[in-house]
Amino acid sequence: MKKVWINFVGILTCWEYVCANLKDDFYIAAVVEFPLPTTPNSIVTNANDMIEDTLNEYLRLIDEAAENKADILTFPEGCLNYVGIGTRKLLIKYAVELNNDDIYNSTTFSNNCDYSKKSAIISKVSLKSRKNGIYVLINVIERVKSTTVTKNKYNLYSTNIVFDRNGCIVSRYRKFNTKLDPLLNKTEIAEVQVFHTDFGVTFGQFTSLDLMSKYPAYILIQYGIKHILHPTLWYSSTPFYTSLQMQQSYSYSNNIVLLAAGSNNLASGQGGSGIFVGRNGPLIMFQPGEKIKQAIISKVPKDHDMYSIQVDNNNVVKRYNLKEMDQFFISMVPLQYTEALVNQEFRKVCRNKLCCEIFVKYTIYDIPSSKFGYTYRFTAHSGVKEDYKDEVYDDEKLSFHEMHCSIVACTKATTENCGSRFFPSDNVVPSVKFSEIRINMIIELDDVGAEDLEVMPTNVDFRLLPLRVDMFTYSESEIFNENNKQYRKYTTTLASDTDTILTFGVLGRAFRLTEFYMTDDNSEQAQFWWYLLSSMTFGLVFMFIIWRLCKIK
Repeated sequence: MKKVWINFVGILTCWEYVCANLKDDFYIAAVVEFPLPTTPNSIVTNANDMIEDTLNEYLRLIDEAAENKADILTFPEGCLNYVGIGTRKLLIKYAVELNNDDIYNSTTFSNNCDYSKKSAIISKVSLKSRKNGIYVLINVIERVKSTTVTKNKYNLYSTNIVFDRNGCIVSRYRKFNTKLDPLLNKTEIAEVQVFHTDFGVTFGQFTSLDLMSKYPAYILIQYGIKHILHPTLWYSSTPFYTSLQMQQSYSYSNNIVLLAAGSNNLASGQGGSGIFVGRNGPLIMFQPGEKIKQAIISKVPKDHDMYSIQVDNNNVVKRYNLKEMDQFFISMVPLQYTEALVNQEFRKVCRNKLCCEIFVKYTIYDIPSSKFGYTYRFTAHSGVKEDYKDEVYDDEKLSFHEMHCSIVACTKATTENCGSRFFPSDNVVPSVKFSEIRINMIIELDDVGAEDLEVMPTNVDFRLLPLRVDMFTYSESEIFNENNKQYRKYTTTLASDTDTILTFGVLGRAFRLTEFYMTDDNSEQAQFWWYLLSSMTFGLVFMFIIWRLCKIK
């Protein structure tokens, strides 16, 4: 029988420590932006040295985060024993092994958290997290002996491992959406991994492209998880899928805290990390314009709906100019339809269960002959996208049903040039100042299903940074009926003048209409929900017990 593993744990070091942390309204989080050891399609000559050097840097960064009083630290995907190794045979050689018994169970205390006989990665990170009293998430390649006949007799997973303050492994999550990882396996159905901390916050987790799927990213939201760890090795592409753009959009639309840690390689368009707090926006974020190691640390509210957070322009770690950002290669996903913007005129376009409405007001600048400026067009689309592919593995494509209504920047006034950037950008200047934008996305729900939609605002500027959250608004209507059909409207508006837009609009994914996200096995679905509901119930009971004991003290 196929299984869904859900590990929900709460760790108690001592009552005094737990109760003190529970009384705090904030915790301190750190995410790490870390350079890949090489480009994704390269093989290093000495993998042992590469892994050892990277591990030593990880251990140093754990010390640094602890010195800054961080409670929890997230490292990115792919840096330790993945990128640079290059072949499946070598990945098996350098992968870590982890048994179910190695994961600490707080209800049975069945593990003494001694990993001295495990790989150096596991044992050293465990000791370092224990020494510093900090929760740590690392992403590794994990090997598991196959129960069926497969190549090399092992399954390989991109696996997140979470250590608590005592160095105990309290959670393990195996990446589900591995379409762009041809050397790796995927679990039969998605795992949903959540864990509870001694400072009273329950975390979910997923990896990289999992963010774009129903399982597990959307399911975590449906069941009330408000804080999520997101290690990622993200391939940015315009006009909708640059890293910080997606991180902010996911956090904002779902009003959750996202701790995103990105691995960077400028030549392949990877990089971008941040701590995003729902509708409050990013507390801090970083879009690299150079190869860099950077720990990003911020105080995070446990309940961001109860506390007003002041986010200002200093929330970007470093702002690179356009010329510096030329080093950051970004692929472009071609658009299928665009039309010219018309100033101060209402337009409506309907396509395949989707209608897009737009009204814009703008001023055109005079551009000197020695400079370049973008033109802008409006795009509307509803259909399966199959051309978002990994630049390294040309035969691998990610298919999903995309819906979008958006203004996009174009290097020329043609559809095939929309979503692209000028390169080089030395002479690029703003060409249009927008003073008003209103975009409505209206979706017919009968075949799409309201419960199977993920819709979000999407925006990004010339420097690949999302717009400040005070520069736009976003809302979703109640479901309404018209001509015996059900609809929902999603609206984004510009709230502040700007002349540096690359993309501004609404982006959606219809999970039900994409075969990749569906399963025919109803028993699997029933098992999935049963495990998730029982785990959430256990977690709530456990948290209540801790609260009562603290009140007694």
